[in-house]
Amino acid sequence: MLTGIPQFIVVLVIGVALMSVLTKRFNALERRFLWLGFFAHVVGTGALLSVVSLVYQGGDMGVYQHVGLVVADRVLMNPGLYGSALIDLLLGGTPAPLSFVYGAGSSTGSMVAIAAIFCVLWGDAMLATSLALSFFAFGGQVGFYLAFRANLPTRLHRRALLATMLVPSVVFWTSGLVKETIAIGALGFAVYALTLIIHRVRIVQATMILVASCAVVGLIKAYILFPLSVAGGVWFILTLSKRGRRRFQVKGWHVALGIVVSVLAISFLGTVYEQYAFENIAEDTARLQGAYRTIEAGSTYELGDPAERTFVGQLQYAPIGLVSALFRPFIFEVHNATSFINAIETTAILVMLFLVVRRFGIRGLAKKVLSSPFLIFLVLFVLLFATAIGLAAPNLGTLSRYRVPVLPAYWLFWLAFLPMKSALRKSKRNNVGVIPRNGVPSVEY
Repeated sequence: MLTGIPQFIVVLVIGVALMSVLTKRFNALERRFLWLGFFAHVVGTGALLSVVSLVYQGGDMGVYQHVGLVVADRVLMNPGLYGSALIDLLLGGTPAPLSFVYGAGSSTGSMVAIAAIFCVLWGDAMLATSLALSFFAFGGQVGFYLAFRANLPTRLHRRALLATMLVPSVVFWTSGLVKETIAIGALGFAVYALTLIIHRVRIVQATMILVASCAVVGLIKAYILFPLSVAGGVWFILTLSKRGRRRFQVKGWHVALGIVVSVLAISFLGTVYEQYAFENIAEDTARLQGAYRTIEAGSTYELGDPAERTFVGQLQYAPIGLVSALFRPFIFEVHNATSFINAIETTAILVMLFLVVRRFGIRGLAKKVLSSPFLIFLVLFVLLFATAIGLAAPNLGTLSRYRVPVLPAYWLFWLAFLPMKSALRKSKRNNVGVIPRNGVPSVEY
């Protein structure tokens, strides 16, 4: 799998050149973190490929690449027939000329199509493909940072950079030909576009970016759109109600309107992605729980009842799924090197939780969250996303990968409240950050 070193070097040189131009828009602190994040992805590309090759015997990445090479050969032999079929496969179709592709019509078929496109460009160059895709994920992480920075005090920008650029599991699992790479890249651009829309900046362009990004997310991991649409819709409404007021406070009509927005968003997405409709999601979740019980693995945990096929019935297991998705594996559950790294991250989260709760108390923390539409967005997105994957994937190894798209928001929340001298020190500029040269207005919380 470690093939394509010349192509890898070309992609790296192009990436460095683009970074040299784009980072001129940022200040010195931001440039340092951006370059660290950039080269972390370069290292992560080699690390992920090595682990997948040696530990997982190729894993999903190997399947995508192997089938992608076959598809690419046919495209090169007959571009007219197989070229259009490749685009159809990429967009979630089931083209007859490519009926041999396992997973056609699903996100697996789209990943094979992505691999095939790169194979058409430069053949069996897995390193180059992985690096190119990791740069896409890195671009999404920059999008996350720009969105976070526009809603945070200047003194917290360093923490936003840490949450978006240097969380180890995020870098590792978004540095190759895997679904998380595409998902977090598109999701980051979507959150950035949503920020522009909420702050009424370049609305037409931002709407186009949002629609395109959500379409990509929908092809690869459609379930992400559900917590994003609910949390984003609530954020938008609360921000509108806050305009012109120095202080914000959640009122009863906010809750009622938020519930209406949530139901409408979920209902609409359920018509587009039928497998996630209300009447289907509980059954699919139970099916996945049953499938994981058949896997003999030390990281699989008991959750739910595969015979429970109702939405309300599945909700009774939500607390277990939520805690597992956000805080496991615990340090005493470590059984291999990968779980040890994951356990270090979750232990760090638990320590931050303890320090934050000790500083504010549960009631004080809740009051802080409810005073800011942006913090409400973060909390809603994290809780809804984590509950969904915690219920659907009761395997700690799988969870460590599936939760990657929500980790920038999750880490940011705890880092923002973590008591440190650098964060408690008053800033010379008591305004919030703005996205470079775009005129986003200051927003306080």
